[in-house]
Amino acid sequence: MTATIAIPISQIELAPGSAIKIDRVTWENYITLLKELGDNRPTRIAYDNGVLEIRMPGQLHEAANRVLAAFAKRKPYPAYRSYISRRIRF
Repeated sequence: MTATIAIPISQIELAPGSAIKIDRVTWENYITLLKELGDNRPTRIAYDNGVLEIRMPGQLHEAANRVLAAFAKRKPYPAYRSYISRRIRF
């Protein structure tokens, strides 16, 4: 037996490192959900062939993500920029 529960996705709370999968979701429903939840959300949402996965990243994942983001935001080494501006090829 399968039970159907109607709870807004915005009210579902997941523990860090956990995930939930929902079958038979249309692409239109996925896009609507993304618009409703916005970009500033703690969860990661993925869609593949009618399966929606909502994942709450764990603490370790978030820490690594912050470190990588900090490196990505850094400016390139000045000598590297001068090579680019002069269009020097290696």
